Amino acid sequence: MTSPERRPRYDEDNADRVAVICLGNRYMKDDGIGVRVAEELTNGQHGVVADAFHSLDLAQLANYSSASRIIIVDALKGGGRPGTVSRYSIVPGTDPIESMPGAHAMKLHEIIGIARRMKILSCPVDVVGVEPKDCSPGEGMTEELERAVPDVCAVVYKELGIG
Repeated sequence: MTSPERRPRYDEDNADRVAVICLGNRYMKDDGIGVRVAEELTNGQHGVVADAFHSLDLAQLANYSSASRIIIVDALKGGGRPGTVSRYSIVPGTDPIESMPGAHAMKLHEIIGIARRMKILSCPVDVVGVEPKDCSPGEGMTEELERAVPDVCAVVYKELGIG
């Protein structure tokens, strides 16, 4: 996993790159799925560069303004079975995840929407969401989420055209 300071910016030289952003907090049990997936992707055989953050803000998104596409991995509460992996595309005005409460202060679609209105982002944004079981304080994810890690990675690899 790379830190935001060492991560290459998505500028004209690598504007065709897909950015993988994983959100989560390893000290909030299942909310740590993003951090865990970022570690797995970065250390895996395909060498994907995945950035992990506790939350996402406009200043961070500005670093991805030249990416060709963004894939975000996060725990998303939608009422499904814990460990269920879903994929969404954030499309202005038609976001299917608008009604899904995120684990963060501002909803993900709101941050992306503001970034688009401010012309910080123009690329497609897809979300790979994982239904959490327990996001209470504490270390370690539930069994359901641990078992979901390979499935989440497989979805990201498929989205990247790997494997």
